[in-house]
Amino acid sequence: MGAERKSHYVTEESKKMTAYHEGGHALVALHTKGAMPLHKVTIMPRGQALGITFQLPEQDKGVFEGHLKNVADIRLVHSP
Repeated sequence: MGAERKSHYVTEESKKMTAYHEGGHALVALHTKGAMPLHKVTIMPRGQALGITFQLPEQDKGVFEGHLKNVADIRLVHSP
């Protein structure tokens, strides 16, 4: 996602909304059977994003059954 944007000013309200948003992604990931484990959730601006939820596989398995549906479920939280 890029380096942290330290020069970018983010209001407290925007930080709060970003935290709720990323928290939603994290909750869906935690409660989606077969989803990759959460690695990191941040509200620090990186690249074009105000925050991001990282998921990493436990091991290199390639594409596993149900993965695309899990990703779709998690990203659905991202929809406006």
